[in-house]
Amino acid sequence: MTIERSKLLQAALDAARVGGDVLLRYRGRVKARQKAPGDVVTKADVEAEEAIRRFLLEQFPEHAFLGEEGAAAGDAEAGATGPATVRWVVDPLDGTANYLHGLDLFAVSIAATVGTDVEVGVIYAPATDELYYAAREQGAWLNGEQIHVSAVHELSAALLVTGFPPRPRRRPELLELFAAFCEASHAVRRLGSAALDLAYVAAGRFDGFYATHLHAWDCAAGVLLVQEAGGRVTKLDGTVFDLYEPDLLATNGLIHDQMVAIARKILRHSG
Repeated sequence: MTIERSKLLQAALDAARVGGDVLLRYRGRVKARQKAPGDVVTKADVEAEEAIRRFLLEQFPEHAFLGEEGAAAGDAEAGATGPATVRWVVDPLDGTANYLHGLDLFAVSIAATVGTDVEVGVIYAPATDELYYAAREQGAWLNGEQIHVSAVHELSAALLVTGFPPRPRRRPELLELFAAFCEASHAVRRLGSAALDLAYVAAGRFDGFYATHLHAWDCAAGVLLVQEAGGRVTKLDGTVFDLYEPDLLATNGLIHDQMVAIARKILRHSG
């Protein structure tokens, strides 16, 4: 199967702005309902996903579509499926809590995948009009300028970012990891949007990101951005990353092994 990455990328860029327009229109006017303890959804999420889905499948009716809100509602995956099928993996609003509280740290995340390979990734932050995008073997870009991961070599000088699932006390190893990385690095931040965390690693704003609780729609686009910006992505223990089992470590590559060593020690102890 021939992948027309340029065509997929343009569609993803346009779809991200379609979704972003929905989010901006509803910003400050929506209320949330709870999907699960600590996990909320808004009318903006649902309408943004539907707008993105409609836009993409009108252009590519043979493609599959996996969106966070549809998956949460138990909807069947749209489009044909098969080992060579392009699947759009979409989070229409990553950073819902930030969005509800008027913070600018929220984004639309869109990826075109084939199997577990991400071919195209777009992350759009509509509040700041930052558009991150990448296509496999074509580099990573922010608003038309090529971006690269940082050049920090030592973990002690690195600025890291992470996220926690609801009720992290039920996962004590996450608190151990956080404490260990706080001790070993310059600092660790928690922004509340995995998509932006990964985009910021790709842009060199952070040196590393780790998480153990993500879904494919949270990280598919961001993983490609980091890789195309010169970074490295694995599971936390350093083994091969799997998009559909995303425990994830994404770094500039230079501090990767140092972070893996700490993670292995804690995960081995907690296991």
